[in-house]
Amino acid sequence: MDLPDNNNNNDNSEIQAETVRDTRLKWMITADKALAEQMQSKEIKEHYQKNKQRNAQLRKDLSRAKTMAEEFEERRILQIEVDRKLASELSKELENGLKIEALLQQRRDEELARNLQQLEMDKLGSINNTKK
Repeated sequence: MDLPDNNNNNDNSEIQAETVRDTRLKWMITADKALAEQMQSKEIKEHYQKNKQRNAQLRKDLSRAKTMAEEFEERRILQIEVDRKLASELSKELENGLKIEALLQQRRDEELARNLQQLEMDKLGSINNTKK
C-alpha cells in the first residue's frame, strides 16, 4: 500500500506544480499586460502633451504673423502716403521750375526782340542819315 500512497503523493505534487506553473503564467501575463498598458498610457500622454505644445506654438505663431502682417500693412499705407506727398511736391517743383524757365525764356525773347528792334532802328537811322 505504500505504492499507491506514493503515487497519490506524486499526483498531488504534479497537480500543485501545474497549478503553480499556471499561476505564475497568469501573473506573468497580468504583469506584461499591466506594463503594456502603462507604456501605452505614457505614450498617449506624451503624444497629447506634444500636441498641446505644438498647438500652443501654432496659436502663438499665428498671432505673431497676424500682428506682423498688420504692421506691414500700416507701414505700406504710410509709405504710399509719403510717396504720394513726395510726388505731389516734386510735381509742383517741376511745374514751378517750368514756369520760371518759361518766364526766363520770355524775358530773353523780349530782350532779343528789343535788341533786334534797336538794330532795325539803328539801320533805319543810318540810312536816313546817309540820305540827308
